[in-house]
Amino acid sequence: MASYILVMYGAMYVYETLVLVMLVADARPLLARPSAIPDTLWNTAFSDRLDTATSSALMKIALDHWQFERDSVNKHVPFLLQRCEAYRDHGDERSVFHLEFTLGTLYKQVNDAPKSIQHFFAALSLADKLEEVEDVALINMEIGLIYYMQASWERAITFFRRSLSFYESVGDTRRSTVRRYLIALSLNNLDRYTESLPLFRSIYRQYEEAGNIPRLLETGTGLANALRGAGQADSAERVYLQLLEIARKNNDQRTAFYATVYAG
Repeated sequence: MASYILVMYGAMYVYETLVLVMLVADARPLLARPSAIPDTLWNTAFSDRLDTATSSALMKIALDHWQFERDSVNKHVPFLLQRCEAYRDHGDERSVFHLEFTLGTLYKQVNDAPKSIQHFFAALSLADKLEEVEDVALINMEIGLIYYMQASWERAITFFRRSLSFYESVGDTRRSTVRRYLIALSLNNLDRYTESLPLFRSIYRQYEEAGNIPRLLETGTGLANALRGAGQADSAERVYLQLLEIARKNNDQRTAFYATVYAG
């Protein structure tokens, strides 16, 4: 467990990391029972003797081990809300931000979109005020995903693009590609194929050059759908046949079936 913490949270200040190791070591008998991990760490996270960074890290570890069920969320939310108000009363906006983001994440895990959106927007406002630009990009992505799952494609695109803007500015190709892909999928769902096609083509070439077969098959399906929707049936069929060949070679039954249906 100690090595796990050092790997996962080594980017924190050394002091906080060592405190985490000692705290978990003290709780080792309890932590031997997996079901006790979240409750033990969760309660420790709210100890008044801990600083904000340490509390936040403990909450992250608890979340890693948590079974995300509605009863668990309902059990712990009152503690979070109580702590959130205490931090707010003391003007500790950074801690309020961390808790609002955690609440948004918890409600997302149990598919409570309205409450998740509410807390993510609260976290977004604070992250923006605190000039935490990477957190702003992350929360924009989370909000975009919720809107995507609700089939609110236009709203999803808006937040995906905001998140994309940051990752493009810092040259993060991997995260930029994920966001461009989600934008392309959303455009497909809106029947805006002329807009999605350039995105799909670019991403498809990128994964093809990298030899990333799972992502290539994923993107290729979107590309073929966009071509078909744009009235380019012959081009779509060529892509489907290419996907079918790749899927068979890599034993991807799902993509092979899908490609077979559309390729004929």
